[in-house]
Amino acid sequence: MINDILNIPHRHILFTIPEELRPFFSYDRTLLSKLSSPNYFTNSDIVHYGLITVIHTFGRDLKWNPHIHALVSLGGFTKNFTFKKLDYFHVPSIAGQ
Repeated sequence: MINDILNIPHRHILFTIPEELRPFFSYDRTLLSKLSSPNYFTNSDIVHYGLITVIHTFGRDLKWNPHIHALVSLGGFTKNFTFKKLDYFHVPSIAGQ
């Protein structure tokens, strides 16, 4: 199986729900599934990047704290199946969304 895994640089990103909005997610747990919906992430016609998301509902202190851990590849495959590497990850563009 190790031969099937691609060695691709990636970044770990943490998306946290503001404390004021957390009660809505506590009351309606179906909202949690929308947090990692692929519809909310950018889809590119140029490069198809790798994305893995995991929803956590509690923090280390075991208090209600819904958040997402995401692994995002620093690059992706073009329509011709060639890998296009990204040399940087523009954090402000994600933080502003």
